[in-house]
Amino acid sequence: MINLKFTKDHWIALSGVIVGSLIAISIPLWQVFWVETPKLGIDVISIEKRINRDESVVIPPDLLKLMSEVNSRDVRAGFEQLFAAQDDSDIFNDDLKKIQFTPEKIELFLEKTRSNLESYPKRVTSLEKDVEEIKDTESLRLSSRKIREISFSYYYDELDREGHEKKYGEPNKDVKYFDNLKNKITIHITNELEETRKGQISLYEKFSKLSEEIDSYIQDLNSKNSKYYITASITNSGNASVSIKRPGLFRVYIGSGNYVDLKLEIPRNSYKEVAQINERATRLITFNSKKLSELPSEDRKLVNQYWGKNVNGVIFVIDSLSNVESSELTPFSDALYQKQIYDKLIFEASKLKWR
Repeated sequence: MINLKFTKDHWIALSGVIVGSLIAISIPLWQVFWVETPKLGIDVISIEKRINRDESVVIPPDLLKLMSEVNSRDVRAGFEQLFAAQDDSDIFNDDLKKIQFTPEKIELFLEKTRSNLESYPKRVTSLEKDVEEIKDTESLRLSSRKIREISFSYYYDELDREGHEKKYGEPNKDVKYFDNLKNKITIHITNELEETRKGQISLYEKFSKLSEEIDSYIQDLNSKNSKYYITASITNSGNASVSIKRPGLFRVYIGSGNYVDLKLEIPRNSYKEVAQINERATRLITFNSKKLSELPSEDRKLVNQYWGKNVNGVIFVIDSLSNVESSELTPFSDALYQKQIYDKLIFEASKLKWR
């Protein structure tokens, strides 16, 4: 018959087995839930609103036609399509709807046109001097070199250079030929001066409207095609690596319990490079929203209204373990965010007393 009575030694042995088992189980659990657990902290580094300046956009027909009217030889490089904009045919109007430029190129056109306008006074003054010079020059002294100095355009566009060289080289010069030549050059420069003055007046009248139209169009793009770009510093102070999922959320608090949510994502082309955050490491990750035109109209109106104002937001991200992490309140304005940083730097700097 088996004796099932437990002695003191039996109980000690059994307790040792139980304690050992608990320790064996608890150590891995402790490692998983404490020692080998990631711990994320998020700080917003910058927030900005901008359009993709490399993305081509369709230009409104009225703006294209206005651009074509001020287009000239001085600004046409890169804008050859604008010459067609003076065509009123139906075929042209269909093609017009397909013409696209990047916002950067539109602003470049405006800048080149401004430079062209600013150059007119100097060109007018130069042509006025040319008119006086041709009047003061004796016709028989109109060598090829002299003509080129007085009127570069006449020399290359209208002068029979080979025939003129022969005439100028004759011992007995043909006075009638040279007097007639002087008259032609004078008329050419005078006409060029008159056209330049007309061009200056016309461009001056149209440039103001062009500038307003382009500024208005760029503002419209900013309100509809802009995206928000939020760069966050994400620190993993834990002892296990973890990955951040692509989606994120930035909630803008606009007071009285109201808010607007901006859905964010990490760009697909950079996600693999930045997603994983190793233990004891930090990553800078930039999220971007969709275009504002893709937001509900009321939300788009609100974010445009409160951007740059004294309101705050919080970014939320989710990791591969389905943990949701968030930042502290951040100004919904890059300028205010930068001011906040400078204020802190100035405050800390004021504490130091230099001898």
